[in-house]
Amino acid sequence: ATLREAKAKSPRPRHNAQRKKEEHVPIWQRSQTQKGERDPSPGQQRPAAATAAATPPTPAVDAATVALGAIFAAIEMRFGSSHSISPAELKNLEDPLREAIAVYREALSTCEETDGYAALAAMPSQRLFGGIHLLAEDEGFLRGLEPDLLRQKDGELGQLLATAGVVQRVVEDIVVPGPAWSVGAHHNNPVTMPAALYAYSPGTKTREEAEIKANIRFCAAFGSARFQYLMDLARLGFVFPSCEMLMKGLERIKDNFKVVNICNRYGAADRLGARWVEVLVEMTIEGIPNPFIVEFRLEEAHFNWARESAAPHLHRFLELLEELFVDTPSRTLRRHVARTVLSDRPDSHALRALRCRLASRYGSSVSFWRAFGNHALLSFEQFREVCVLLQCSERTVECWLELGAGRTNSISLFQLDPEAVSRLVKLRARLIRLSGLAKGDKEASLYDKILRGLNPHVPDRL
Repeated sequence: ATLREAKAKSPRPRHNAQRKKEEHVPIWQRSQTQKGERDPSPGQQRPAAATAAATPPTPAVDAATVALGAIFAAIEMRFGSSHSISPAELKNLEDPLREAIAVYREALSTCEETDGYAALAAMPSQRLFGGIHLLAEDEGFLRGLEPDLLRQKDGELGQLLATAGVVQRVVEDIVVPGPAWSVGAHHNNPVTMPAALYAYSPGTKTREEAEIKANIRFCAAFGSARFQYLMDLARLGFVFPSCEMLMKGLERIKDNFKVVNICNRYGAADRLGARWVEVLVEMTIEGIPNPFIVEFRLEEAHFNWARESAAPHLHRFLELLEELFVDTPSRTLRRHVARTVLSDRPDSHALRALRCRLASRYGSSVSFWRAFGNHALLSFEQFREVCVLLQCSERTVECWLELGAGRTNSISLFQLDPEAVSRLVKLRARLIRLSGLAKGDKEASLYDKILRGLNPHVPDRL
């Protein structure tokens, strides 16, 4: 009681009086008060103009904005040149992306009401293990089984394209016997796929398309062997009336062909929202010495309609993107990088967390790579060991498959952390440029300049 009386008699600080005054002011008015500005009285309201000036509207971030940011980040990593974009150019790029995404969302809302969508979305992707067993990818890895390596037997692009033309004609004749198919034409009621509405042929991949895809996706990891990992040189498409019929068609393919891989994108859509099932079958044809892998694309009718309806919007977006880099020689490559980013799914939280743990434990992903042998590729066994050390072993299979190692059975440093590799390449290029030594064996003298005053433990390694 004595302490309370003494506290009551003592003068109160000024901030207490100010706080008591603020208690009568609504919280939404207090949050709008800027530093150095007096609060309005309890009965007074802030003018609308002042409120708008104090709280500028936050621009909305939607799927189109996120996808566009990912595209420019990939272009920056690949080509090392940034491009300042005006708000008008940004809006012109976002508008066709939003329209394409809206088309796919409409298709999803309709497809979800059809029979079998939930079962199809929950179906796992599958791989061939031991040349016999077609198992779910995560199940095979958890059992410790090594999947069969998926790649074409020939490594020369010209031979691959010639073989693809022969195999394409043979597969078309199996599905619908008769004359050669014209590109894009619909063949109703295919013989080997009675559950499908129709089959169509996109045609074999051209040499230019094959070279660009191999360089963008596989050159960093496999170098001269990059063309062996092109699985869509020969390809066919099937459209089904519902998801339930699509699953029946998938079983029919398993019965009639040797399936080596099933990639289900209904459970993991790309950045635009497209969904499909990709099936790889191995064809053995008389007169061709080695088996050849062919791609089948299975789509539900609503998503097939969405892909055709979104194609003009996507084409307009890619044309606008090329116009931004019209003065650069690699503008066509930038177009294909954008298509690659849109066809991939965003990084999951598990993969982002794994990269953060690598940086926290080893300092950087590059330091981790050196600690685990500094080889060109990392196997699944090594990757699993890393995840155990980082205490995230439950996410091993998920991250491994997301890194794009589901078909190659190995990953490169560029797949693990493309941003780190991009920065190293830029640093090397800048050092060479600043030293005035552009190419050839003169780079050795640049290395001597860098080593001046240093004594590395290994003479040829900094």
